[in-house]
Amino acid sequence: MMNFVVAFVALVGAVALLNLLLTVAVIRRLRDHESRLAAQTGSAAGPNLLPMGSPVPEFDAVDVDGTAVSRESLAAGPALVAFLRTGCQPCERLLPELIAYAAATSAGRGRVFAVVTGRDAASLVQRLGEVATILSGAEADRVAEAFTVTGFPTLYALQDGAVWAAGSSIGQVSAGVPAPA
Repeated sequence: MMNFVVAFVALVGAVALLNLLLTVAVIRRLRDHESRLAAQTGSAAGPNLLPMGSPVPEFDAVDVDGTAVSRESLAAGPALVAFLRTGCQPCERLLPELIAYAAATSAGRGRVFAVVTGRDAASLVQRLGEVATILSGAEADRVAEAFTVTGFPTLYALQDGAVWAAGSSIGQVSAGVPAPA
């Protein structure tokens, strides 16, 4: 009988050890998956960002106030272009920092552009309207296509019509936009 108890305890211990090893392996895989997913959603390591120094692509659009926006609009000095999508959690987390930075930018609303894609963009448009030039709807989709944006948020700092910096956070692109006043 004692041998049976010892064998049973050894078996339970072996199963528990196997369970622990499998759990550690699953956690490692989840962390790897999370980092790969972050790289695909617009981070600096993402494959779909325009290369530094490349010219701003050609596009013509109209902002929500009815003003024409084009490649030439962005070439008149430093500018920040933020591509956001409604329902995007990373975009929501970026929004307060983007609004604060845009409000403090010395060049003002005319040099910060928010391209808002997705449905029900009214909330984002309202929140950004005081500090940025907003493109929404089909206009935003055209601009996002011109910039080949596939991940959100994506930010571009532009200087004299060329990409100065790109990434998914203000910190990654802040060197390329006008300094805060």
